[in-house]
Amino acid sequence: MKIGILTLPLHTNYGGILQAYALQTVLERMGHEVSFITLKVKSERYGLIKRIVLYIIRSFKTTIVPDTYSKNSSKYTEKFIRKWIKRDEYYSLNEITESKYDAIIVGSDQIWRALYVKMCHMSIENCFLDFTEGWNIKRIAYAASFGTDCWDFSADETLNISKLAQNFNNIGVRESSGVDMCLRHLGCKVVHVLDPTMLLNRQDYLKLIPIIVRKNSRGIMTYILDYDEQKDTIVETIKDKLNKEVFASNIPNINSCSKRGRIQPPVEQWLSGFEEAEFVVTDSFHACVFS
Repeated sequence: MKIGILTLPLHTNYGGILQAYALQTVLERMGHEVSFITLKVKSERYGLIKRIVLYIIRSFKTTIVPDTYSKNSSKYTEKFIRKWIKRDEYYSLNEITESKYDAIIVGSDQIWRALYVKMCHMSIENCFLDFTEGWNIKRIAYAASFGTDCWDFSADETLNISKLAQNFNNIGVRESSGVDMCLRHLGCKVVHVLDPTMLLNRQDYLKLIPIIVRKNSRGIMTYILDYDEQKDTIVETIKDKLNKEVFASNIPNINSCSKRGRIQPPVEQWLSGFEEAEFVVTDSFHACVFS
């Protein structure tokens, strides 16, 4: 079966990249042909305008605005994506035809989180496959996440996606709170399933790490997505308590980071950090999984 997967754009989020890799790997081992549905920026001019706007905003702020659209920040993570993730690229979801896929899977990660969907220039209806309405294909959601236990959609959006949800053959969500919200707001029963990263085992991930990247144990690893002073204090407290050195597995968006400094390390190096760490401090779901 030819399967297309719709997920959040793969950029520098290690958990997002590895959940995509894991789901693709599991499906391929089952004998399916798999590729990720990827939306391209419509023009270079559009990308340039975004970069100019971000530059102006950063000029007037004391903190660095996350450089979401910078290719520079994903210099190393993009290499992993190109090597391991198969992608079908489109300028619009409307370019996809019924004959392209036998099934489309929505997931995984926070593909149903209102804020993230809007940042990716999609509608929540897109993420419930409105562009496939009337097609004779299988529609599946696997480990989809709302990213919150609060319902963030308007009455109109809720009505629209509740109708679209009825077209799905199966829906599996990542959190138990998602099961409740689907029942309450969408009127459909769903299954609580494992995140794709947990469908592979330790050896599957070790195979991705070159021997030269692996190091001996070296203390406390931090992987902080949303940096603030309180988390910095927590890290310092744990460091003093355990009397261990601290190493970061990613580059947070903080004042001290130059443009060069915001280039995120390779995925293989991030994975290796869990091998090296004696203790992990994180605010990330997927870092908890790999810990």
